Amino acid sequence: MDDMEDDGGNRQKKRRDSLKDAQSAVICTDEPSPPFITMLEDFIWCCFRVDPDKAAELLPPGLRLTDPATAHLAIYRHGLGWGLSHTSGGFLCLVVDGHDSPDTSEAAFNLGGFMGEPDRGRMNRHYAPFAAGHTVFRQVGKDLHHELWSEDGLVARVHSRLLDEPPSDAASLDRYLGFDQTGTLQSHIISCTSRNHACQLLALEFGPAASDIYRALAPTELCWSQFHHFMLTNFSAPEPLMREDVPRVVSLRALLSALGGLDRAALILSPEGCILQRNEAAVALLGGTMAGALGRVDLAGAGSALAPVLVGRGGGLAPLILQLVPLDSALAGPGERLALLSDPLANSRASPQVELLQLLNLTPAEARVASAVGSGLAPREAALRLGLKEATVRSTLKVVFSKLGVGRQAELVRLLGRLDAG
Repeated sequence: MDDMEDDGGNRQKKRRDSLKDAQSAVICTDEPSPPFITMLEDFIWCCFRVDPDKAAELLPPGLRLTDPATAHLAIYRHGLGWGLSHTSGGFLCLVVDGHDSPDTSEAAFNLGGFMGEPDRGRMNRHYAPFAAGHTVFRQVGKDLHHELWSEDGLVARVHSRLLDEPPSDAASLDRYLGFDQTGTLQSHIISCTSRNHACQLLALEFGPAASDIYRALAPTELCWSQFHHFMLTNFSAPEPLMREDVPRVVSLRALLSALGGLDRAALILSPEGCILQRNEAAVALLGGTMAGALGRVDLAGAGSALAPVLVGRGGGLAPLILQLVPLDSALAGPGERLALLSDPLANSRASPQVELLQLLNLTPAEARVASAVGSGLAPREAALRLGLKEATVRSTLKVVFSKLGVGRQAELVRLLGRLDAG
């Protein structure tokens, strides 16, 4: 009997040893370097307004807050992947305006977060300051409860409720800024693909272990939250953000903005085809394409600087057409090019309602948002139809309301009804 117990104990020990060997094989002993690919789980993404004066004090010179001042809080777990292991974490960031940001529109400045090892060290080395911590998640019916903890206690608590809407496919390509452990301000891209569940953000509060930075960004208004059971995420390698590059980037941003005002989708591409900047019209056209998800256009078929490039789309749709235009070296970096993007299936003539709204001093982009929301769509629904971010639709609506002299959506609906009747 004792021999049988010894055999059983030996078998259990062998199983434990084999599991440890398998784990050490999966978690590479060599320190990995970006890009990192990971499956995030039970991910909550919260948007809220903050005090602009307090938020502005947290930004480095050369970056500017959006109007209104907006912050994002993310809480999640890491699943399987390369470079980032099975831990949990979260971070807080401020949304910065593209005018002074290296991104084409909005970028996020990472103020730091909390995460388990070894991911914490890797985030510090490459992206932004992270302290040791973990997360807690539980779901009760439609109610979602997320908590972010440090070694000292509760940092943040979020309560969201799933809306009665079917989940939607989501793909995004966002630029993040942050100080790595050497004090270098760097920029990197995070691309995400997932199924998005819209939520109502019911509560967001910072706990007793929250830092002064977190407390300075206490919400003044809760906007929305999104929940993703699983999110495939790619963290690009960081690139130093050179302060002397800011004037050049701002000039390119002004060029893209001017083209956007003419309703032209435009990008700035690196020599390898990486998307460095893009305007809102380009964001809308590239939504759902592989190029948009990867942040890269395949230039293999471009025989010359002026040769058109086809950008494939799914669903049996005709490809988009990309026309490359050389840029002066005083305006752009070596080999960078302007790319004008067009959809051969798009109706060349705007709807009569959009044309009428442009006569009321609205830009084409503002007119499209006004027409969509004026038809009765909620801002979230209008964003999905137009291929824009909900935050972009809401900020555009504020400009539309000011120009048209209305104060809320119901008044806009009545105004458009009178225009159609007239």
